[in-house]
Order: sequence, then C-alpha cells, then structure tokens
Amino acid sequence: MNDASEGALLHVEGLEVAYGQVQAVRGVSLSVGHHEVVAVIGANGAGKTTLLRALVGLLPSRGRIVLGGRPVARPSPEDTVRLGISLVPERRQLFGSMSVSDNLLLGAYHRIGQEPRAAIDEDQHRVLALFPALRDRAASPARTLSGGMQQMVAIGRGLMARPRLLLLDEPLLGLAPLVIADMLRAFAQIQQLGQSILIVEQNAKAVLGLAARAYVLEAGRVVRHGRATTLAQDPALRAAYLGGHIEPAS
Repeated sequence: MNDASEGALLHVEGLEVAYGQVQAVRGVSLSVGHHEVVAVIGANGAGKTTLLRALVGLLPSRGRIVLGGRPVARPSPEDTVRLGISLVPERRQLFGSMSVSDNLLLGAYHRIGQEPRAAIDEDQHRVLALFPALRDRAASPARTLSGGMQQMVAIGRGLMARPRLLLLDEPLLGLAPLVIADMLRAFAQIQQLGQSILIVEQNAKAVLGLAARAYVLEAGRVVRHGRATTLAQDPALRAAYLGGHIEPAS
C-alpha cells in the first residue's frame, strides 16, 4: 500500500497477534519514516496497545517487522531496546518509591558500562530541559508527582534509551487539557530534534494535529490510513472520533 514505506525507519507488514483463540491484531501493515510522527487512533479495545506490545516483543506475533532496513525476527524486549525501539507504556509504570532521577536512569540501563557516564548524565540534562517542571523534583519519589509530571518522567525514561523510534502508548490518557497541550508541544520538540515517534491514542483530535500520517484501527484491523490532515477532515472519521476542528500542534 502507498504508506510511505519505502526507505522507512520502521516497516510492519501483515502483523498478527492472538490471545488464545481471540485475534487481537489482524494483518496490520504500517510504516514510520525517519524523523516522522505517525499516529494510530481507535477506540478502546481496537488493538492499539497490543500492536505496540508486539512490536517490542512483549507479545508473540506473526508478520514482518523491518527496522532501519533490517528484518527483526522474533524480537525480545531486550533486543528491541538495543535495536533502537523504546516503549513508553500506558499508565507510565514508574517505580513510585524511586526518585525521578533514578527512574530516568533506568531507561539507560543497557548503556551503563558501555558508554561514559558523562554521556548518560548529559542525556538526563536534556530530558530535564525538555520537561523543566521536573528539575526541582529530580530527587523526589515518583509517586509524589502529579499524573502529568509522572507522564513526563515516563517519556524521559524512554528517551534515555536513545531510541531511533519512540513508541507512546496512550500518553494523554487522564491528563488535564492544559497538560495535554504541554505534552503535544514536547512531542513536537522531540520530533524537531530528529526523533521518530509512533503514538497510539484514543484522543484522535489531539494527535491528528501533531502527526504527519495516521492509521485508524478497528477490531484489530487498519480500516483507514493517510495524511493526518486529510483524515482529520473526513466526515465519517470526524463523526466517529473527533467532534470538532483539529488545530495543528504549535
């Protein structure tokens, strides 16, 4: 299909995931280009989280996954991190008793001992520059932070792995509108720094203003795909998911 797959950083073809007899993802094909933001939108239960978990090896799958032009066969979570894919999971999954700083360092666990500590510390400084609200809370236990700040930590932890591709699973879930606006600005800044992002979200209105392209997932299948601006103006899609005008992220 014409989805900008040629020369893509990530190309997925015919991905299948099942829970026992239940087919959760059905022949999904998609791509993410270099330095591109791509969205996967759909209702709760559409298979979005299952898709991401399969891409990082947390769930067994069938199909073809190609990263940077190289096939990835039967990936494990450890393999995908080293290959350059970092997942920011739904509901953050931080270690609440650990400090913000230590939670961030966990994202670089595979780099410790392999790179100078100064390089890892520099990346942590970049994360704190991206999310300045965390600077004064670096020593605080993660559980003492607001939901929005915890989401910043989770995203920062993902960036600490220095991924080629950042996977975001429902990063706007449960956040207040002002925090969502801050998050969208941060995502745009991350993309401007050269990061590729695949974001799955129920909040279609927000992410279609950010992404270059999007896929619509229903019952585990891709039912629509194309330029995000085009999908945002589609009457059927607006009626199903949007309910209003979509503004581009500033």
